[in-house]
Amino acid sequence: MALAMSSFFKYNEQTMIHIKDIEKALSDINCCMMSTIDENGQINSRPMLHNKAIGYNDRNLYFFSMKDTRKVRDIKKNPTISLTYQNTENTLFIQIHGKAKLCEKPEEMAPYWDKKLDLWWSQRENTPQICMIHIHVSWIRYWNQGKDCTIEL
Repeated sequence: MALAMSSFFKYNEQTMIHIKDIEKALSDINCCMMSTIDENGQINSRPMLHNKAIGYNDRNLYFFSMKDTRKVRDIKKNPTISLTYQNTENTLFIQIHGKAKLCEKPEEMAPYWDKKLDLWWSQRENTPQICMIHIHVSWIRYWNQGKDCTIEL
């Protein structure tokens, strides 16, 4: 599965090499852990499906959720988000950090919908109580076979 990253980071040649590595790695990972912070400062994590709808678009990521969930309540109190991906086949670990905002308008969610999500939400972006979590990426850090790199945006 290819991710659209044509305009994600355009800083220098070395950064682009790292981004191409990350793009390839993420295309092979089906799930990530999304971590939020609640009103007491407690970190809460849960698995989230990584698919075509959760691709990159100008430093942004998109996930879908029901409104009445802990993650949505956490985001309303503190928009800081951390996503963690792991590919054990090549010992690659990726952390993506950003700020989240919630979108509840079906017309804004529709461009990011993927048919695979129909399994959970048969009415698609018109499902009652659904929302989209829009994450604006601040930085990425990855570790791969003893090497690490942080990309600040």
